Amino acid sequence: MSTQLSPYDSAIGFVGLGDMGGPIAYRIAAAGFALSVWSRSVHSLTELAGQPYVAVNSLRELGRQCDIVAICVFSDADVRDVVLGADGLMAAMSSSSVLVIHSTVSVALCREIAAAGASRGVHVLDAPVSGARAGAVNGTLTIMVGGDPSVRDRITPLLTSYGQVIRWMGPVGSGQKMKMLNNVLAFANGALANTAIETGVALGLDPASVLAVLESGSAASSALDSLVHTLIPDPVYTAHAATMIAKDTRLFQEQCRRDELAPTVLEQLAVERITHPVPDVSLATPASAVARGPRTPVTPPPGSDASR
Repeated sequence: MSTQLSPYDSAIGFVGLGDMGGPIAYRIAAAGFALSVWSRSVHSLTELAGQPYVAVNSLRELGRQCDIVAICVFSDADVRDVVLGADGLMAAMSSSSVLVIHSTVSVALCREIAAAGASRGVHVLDAPVSGARAGAVNGTLTIMVGGDPSVRDRITPLLTSYGQVIRWMGPVGSGQKMKMLNNVLAFANGALANTAIETGVALGLDPASVLAVLESGSAASSALDSLVHTLIPDPVYTAHAATMIAKDTRLFQEQCRRDELAPTVLEQLAVERITHPVPDVSLATPASAVARGPRTPVTPPPGSDASR
């Protein structure tokens, strides 16, 4: 296997072409990396339209052929199945290869996978991402990495094809701890924004004006922006977001208990947000709100050769 990462001599594998993984994989191919993917659904391959890639028939084939494999699936169960399952990646990955876990999952699972990797000489990094689909599309994600920094030079060119801020947080699991903290703060901010909007309406203020002022004034935040532009206009996506909030809040709670930390207001507000993702008032969609609508097209990174 190659030990030097470049866009043209390292084989990159990717699993999980969903809302985040699709545009991440697109940018990897657009940057000139030789990309292979495995997907349960042929439909998800449309995320890579216009870019060169190879679709393989099995996870083992992907693991066997690639120097670096990144995965971006939803849950602990999904990651375990893809990596450690009977036909999973790990059993086929070669010594000195790198597995990058972009999913938001438990620290315990990342450590278990890292131990399995160590027995085969496979480097395992937990590297959850933040920035939503727009960040993946635009290549501006924040990536929180846990793992052996000796592979930093090998992996950084790949990560910079879709990430803008890349921070190495510590040993395996540290990326997940940072992602959990980031997410519950965002959930807590959203819960406070809900309360502020409800209070404004209760005070007799025009709902659209309340949203416009909060969004443009000193109370502005990414959580409020998401509330106004995505969650309020799109109840279907809100239901999906509530599932994610519940999963990530549970992960945070479990990790805090393992590390013997008492509950904080962050946790309390995040729990509230699970069943209260949007304000509990009737709101006319403000003129400034942009519904989720069709997915943002993915464009190649500046300077890339999209035809390569």
